[in-house]
Amino acid sequence: MNIKRASIFLGASLIVGGVVSFVYQKEVSDFFDLMYTPNDPAAVANDFWKVALSESRGRAKEFVSNPQEYESFIDGYSKYDRASIERVDEQAQTYYVKTQLKVYRDVAYSIPLFTVVTSINGQFKVDVEATKLSVADAAFDDVISYYESAITGGEKILHFTREDQVNPEFITVAKQQLRLSLCNLAANSTELLSGTKDALFTECETSEDTK
Repeated sequence: MNIKRASIFLGASLIVGGVVSFVYQKEVSDFFDLMYTPNDPAAVANDFWKVALSESRGRAKEFVSNPQEYESFIDGYSKYDRASIERVDEQAQTYYVKTQLKVYRDVAYSIPLFTVVTSINGQFKVDVEATKLSVADAAFDDVISYYESAITGGEKILHFTREDQVNPEFITVAKQQLRLSLCNLAANSTELLSGTKDALFTECETSEDTK
């Protein structure tokens, strides 16, 4: 009888466990994924965002360099929020993990940033303040990448001839357009950050285009 009861109990436990795992498979999977995070900048950044964008965002302090002062810096929550890691750059033993956030609120927001990871007592942690301040830098990085890609594609697809490229008029127009775009970008960026349009470059100070 004891064996029979034990078998029934074991069978019921397996059924219940299977149902729970099926219903909560994402939560169970995330739990086991986060039980061990490799001491690697990209892995730490990835798991930090998994938690920071979840309903259990308070647990993200386990991944940050200053957990005592950590507060959730993502307003709101959506189960569709995602972070994707693109690349890792290293400078002076600080790692800049290029990250694209896709956040859904009243509308969908695409937010590029660098998840800044530093070593604290041999363990990689996310510097939250530096990460927040990196949005403008990451956005500019995207702009430059898009510009380079567009120019490269234009040269290949639109069949620029050598005569077109060395044409003084062509070069003059291209320089003027690039200068105007950079001046406008600088002015608009400073307005977003400080509320005042400033000319970041001396070449833009006398330009009427950005006023």
